[in-house]
Amino acid sequence: MSALSSAATDYREFGEYEGDGVVTDTAISALRSLGQGERGVEDSVSFSLAHHLRIEIRAALHEGPATRAKLAKMVGEPPEALTFHLKEMLRDGSIDIYKTEKVGNMDRHYYCVVELPRFSDEQMAAFGQEERQTICAIAVQAASAEALASLRAGKMAVDPRVVLAWNRIQLDQQGRDELADEEVQTWSRRYGIAAEAASRLAESGEPGITHIITSFAYERSRKAAPEPLSVFEPPKKASSRERLAAIRKWRQAEDHLVEDAVSYSLGHRIRIEIRAALHEGPTTASRLAEILQEPVNLIDYHLKEMLGNGSIDLAKTVKVGNVDQHYYSVVSLPYFSEEEYAAMGRVDRQTLCAIAVQAAIAEAMASLWAGKMAADPRTFLAWDRIVLDREGRKDLTVEEEASWQRKQELEVRSANRRAKSGEPGTTYIITSFSYERSRSSAPDALKESHLATKASGRTAKQP
Repeated sequence: MSALSSAATDYREFGEYEGDGVVTDTAISALRSLGQGERGVEDSVSFSLAHHLRIEIRAALHEGPATRAKLAKMVGEPPEALTFHLKEMLRDGSIDIYKTEKVGNMDRHYYCVVELPRFSDEQMAAFGQEERQTICAIAVQAASAEALASLRAGKMAVDPRVVLAWNRIQLDQQGRDELADEEVQTWSRRYGIAAEAASRLAESGEPGITHIITSFAYERSRKAAPEPLSVFEPPKKASSRERLAAIRKWRQAEDHLVEDAVSYSLGHRIRIEIRAALHEGPTTASRLAEILQEPVNLIDYHLKEMLGNGSIDLAKTVKVGNVDQHYYSVVSLPYFSEEEYAAMGRVDRQTLCAIAVQAAIAEAMASLWAGKMAADPRTFLAWDRIVLDREGRKDLTVEEEASWQRKQELEVRSANRRAKSGEPGTTYIITSFSYERSRSSAPDALKESHLATKASGRTAKQP
């Protein structure tokens, strides 16, 4: 299992780690604080993503410890607007107290996020289920917060080379190992692209632009597999106009922001599970109740709310006796070429990005809830920031597309092997994001980790 959740990197080869054991001990001490409040680990992640201020706080703290007053300036809100959210996130363990200073008779708190050091496969294997689940939760929480913050800031919609791709692939064990190897190799190549861009920027004196890169590969929450998506392939049937009409349905719902609809859909386990289940195709409330093992009236409530804000759609209505039986569906993510995307209006691009982000995070959260990430020894959850010039941004997109093609090819090889062996295979979700960061400032390389032991006050060295 590989987990990398970082706000600072020097572009070393992924997986390089020279620790003395202190980092791991300190990290685990801090990791155990997540979910120690009333919500639990998974609920704490959903809670942190359900409100725009909590998303902005989380993303801002990736740049380093900050006081409430500084955070207020960073997110453009009065300090008192942050008080509730900081208190709740602190109680959940989503954030921590880095240090406290005495200012007159007042305590000034510096808040920080819990960062993940680079854990080796051997270290991850030695952890218990609870520790692995928490590590996965922190990685998903951090990566999702950055994506949602960029979406809300409109940075994804204005980036002509944004990559927001997720898909399902079915693999045998050999294919699973090949997928894990591909993730590590392409992650290293992304750092190589960033290093080359840094050299050019040093010569030109240009500041560069901060981008977030994210790669997830994990077992899906459910054995059933959604239909594969044509993410990097030209559409075979629908015209550009028809595909645009499909995503515009989202904006025909009740008055709302698409960004708020995404956050709302990710703020509760049942809504996450509904979204993931509907990736397999349209279905009814009663069938969803069977899948989720929840009362139909509870499913009906969440369906009504999600339908109202456009998170899901009404696929069809069938008359069964005197009763209308509704079939619900997700707004599917059609493929648009780079030229088609560039020709879109900003609102259409923002909607398309929102659909992609919502779908990918819902699948990740559903797998986290099901414990599939923590149970998979080759789970790969990685995000980081890199600073690129224009050439580097183009190189990154080329690498993303090439890696995506390699993943599709290894699924084909796996299918051929399974056809001979009769092995059913396992469904995995692959996710690849690269986009401009929400804030122009980039997290600085840290001399110390934000992981502090509460008992001794020691800080661990950044690996």
